[in-house]
Amino acid sequence: MNDAMNRLQNIGYFLVEPIAKPACFDLPCTRLLSLSDCIVRIFPDPAERIHQNLAVWNLIKEGRFSPSDGRFSVLRDALKFYEQFKTEVNALRVIGQFAETDVVRRFVSGCESAVFLCKETVAPKKLLGGEILGEDGGLHSYLCCGFEKDLRKKFSVQWNDWGLIQNSYEEMRVFAEFLQGRGEPVEWLPYLLFDYTP
Repeated sequence: MNDAMNRLQNIGYFLVEPIAKPACFDLPCTRLLSLSDCIVRIFPDPAERIHQNLAVWNLIKEGRFSPSDGRFSVLRDALKFYEQFKTEVNALRVIGQFAETDVVRRFVSGCESAVFLCKETVAPKKLLGGEILGEDGGLHSYLCCGFEKDLRKKFSVQWNDWGLIQNSYEEMRVFAEFLQGRGEPVEWLPYLLFDYTP
């Protein structure tokens, strides 16, 4: 994993509550993990990010929290909020979003919240899997459009127990290119999700 990690850049950290897989997703799993708040709950809650939480507002002003997608740019901030929410949220996870450098450049060029990009190099505990996401002021998963069915028809996609893609990053690039111009008006990009949960 060290060799692969050298090619990847950390974009930031999310606090995610995994869910039981809804029947609408054609995936071989019972639980689902995503960085899209269309699918899972991201903490702090979007409705409370700015207006009701002074600590969050201060992090936004300091460029350490992206209010559009709920991404922390500093791990210690994510861990502080993890401690706050972990007793009231079922199986809360701290997830790092990673991509290769050229994908990060493409993400930043289409992202209003590029100022909140992570600059840390904290080693994660383990790789959880991959997800194809598009950004338009928040993150959409390819699953939001039911594209797992289209990918299955065209490619040999492997999913794990989290509903995340297990194929190589290079294969995920091919999957993302195949999805361009479909569904949401976003650029679909491949990301790897790593676990930072204490």
